[in-house]
Amino acid sequence: MPCGKMTFKIAADQSSEGASFMEIRDLLIYLVFMTLLAVFTFGVYSQNSFHLNNAIANSFIHQPYFCEEERTNIFNVSSVDELWCYMNKRFIVTLQDHPFWGQIGTKNETYLLRPPRVRQVRVVEEDCIVPVAATGCFGKFSSENEDKSSFNLANDTSWVYNSPDKMGNIWFRGLISYYNSAGYYFSLIDADQLSYYEENNWIDEQTRAIFIDFTVYNININLFCVCQILFELPPSGGITPSYLFSTVKLIRYNDEYDHRVMACEILFAVFCIYYSIELICDIIYFKLNFWRKLDNWIDSLNLALSWSSVWVLIYRYVICLSILQRDALRGIQELPDYQHLKYIHLTADRITAVTLFCSCFKLYRFLHFDTIQHIYTTIMYCMKDMISFAFLFFIILLAYAQLGTLLFGNFDESYRSIAESSFTLLRIMMGEFHYQEITKILCLIGPIYIVSFVMFVVFLLLNMFLAIINATYSVVSSNVKVTRKSEYRPFMKHCLYLISSKFEPKTPSKPKAMNNSDKITELMKRSGFSELEVDTFFSRYTVDNDREVADIVFQRVVHQNVGVQHYLKLKSRTKTINNSVLQAIKKKELFLDQVGKLMRA
Repeated sequence: MPCGKMTFKIAADQSSEGASFMEIRDLLIYLVFMTLLAVFTFGVYSQNSFHLNNAIANSFIHQPYFCEEERTNIFNVSSVDELWCYMNKRFIVTLQDHPFWGQIGTKNETYLLRPPRVRQVRVVEEDCIVPVAATGCFGKFSSENEDKSSFNLANDTSWVYNSPDKMGNIWFRGLISYYNSAGYYFSLIDADQLSYYEENNWIDEQTRAIFIDFTVYNININLFCVCQILFELPPSGGITPSYLFSTVKLIRYNDEYDHRVMACEILFAVFCIYYSIELICDIIYFKLNFWRKLDNWIDSLNLALSWSSVWVLIYRYVICLSILQRDALRGIQELPDYQHLKYIHLTADRITAVTLFCSCFKLYRFLHFDTIQHIYTTIMYCMKDMISFAFLFFIILLAYAQLGTLLFGNFDESYRSIAESSFTLLRIMMGEFHYQEITKILCLIGPIYIVSFVMFVVFLLLNMFLAIINATYSVVSSNVKVTRKSEYRPFMKHCLYLISSKFEPKTPSKPKAMNNSDKITELMKRSGFSELEVDTFFSRYTVDNDREVADIVFQRVVHQNVGVQHYLKLKSRTKTINNSVLQAIKKKELFLDQVGKLMRA
């Protein structure tokens, strides 16, 4: 071998007798590989993450409060005064229930790792498009019109611009726009600070977003909850609140379960090395022909994702350990927020999840059942028709999405953009209708829009899609006469027979009346031959199933054709006869069809 290693693909290409055994071996090894991948992928997942997220959200978000003697919540905030009211009446009050980490004389299950950071981003003043009495206008936030100058008091970080490099260089997605990590910030300690910034107009017409970032640590379950509350102030007016709470496990490998997960990660890296060597050997042997099969592309993709998972796990562990150890030496006021660690942790979890998802598709290579082969062949046969249909479908979907945005975008949030309209139409295809909301906006055009989309897309196009698959599957099922058999089925049957024979009771059995033809049939079925192959064998040797075969003939047939050393030769001969019989049957059917046509003529 070029690399000194025999793989299953090389053995199958050389028609090696050990290919069946190697395929079973590869299946067992891959199942171990999948088990290790699943263990450490789900090892960082915990149901406590949901409960901690829910508890923090109930405390800071869903809990109502009174503002000017009216009961309200964060989602009713629509002005700057109401925003300050939320921070004074709800946020700062809830903070008192969560003491700071290391605070003397406090016992609680959750702790604040640092004071919350309140940050804003601003835009520059521009000339108005239409000249009016106003001195200037303020547009939507972007990196081009971001204000980087100091304002108002200009004496600390809350009034002086801080660059993204200093703040972590992370982008955040809001409901209206994207925002960087730069801006003007202060650390919130008590309510007096809020009064100070409110009196000095820290939030004004140039403000486009307010971020409140804080991190909570639950000591009982060893989980960090990195929290962010966002208030967006669009140029159209009003305030759009949103929030994002992410629970992550930054401190790892500190108990017995984590040690087992770490062992699985190490073994997974060893398997990646093994599969890399196997892939290199296959590429050296097959050269450019290696990339002509879809299975090889899937294997290469899985290996690349596996190595990405290994790298990101190592990177996450090193970065988290170094940052946590560094921050342990700082004072409570100097601790940064953990947004960067959160993104590293979530990225690692997503990469390993995608790796596990893609690795599941490789299992079909080991499953040689007829149904799976039919599905695979059906997809290959109807691929061109499905691509043409998908092209037509997306054109019609885009047309309806554009129409929905133009008709209802100013009134319904579900149609505020083409992307949102497309997702809304896809939800309609799944049975989620917004009929009443649409009819309230346009009482005549709205129902026509919904009904025409359902009739034309749901009833017509989806049924066309199913008809393409159904027709192709029928053609494939009728054309496939002899299906591909698994190479390791006879081997597995033989192994199961040997295992079962070991446990059979050794009792004297009475002689049974069985002729030699029955013995040949039983022996061939035990070796993995089908009924068609057995009948072809008897027809070749002119043996009747009901007739006795001489012992000499029986021994000659068995030793020459069914013996272990001649198993492969008999298999190839039987397949040749089988193909000849099938060709004869096809010629006969063709002849009968021609005779029938002549008689009808």
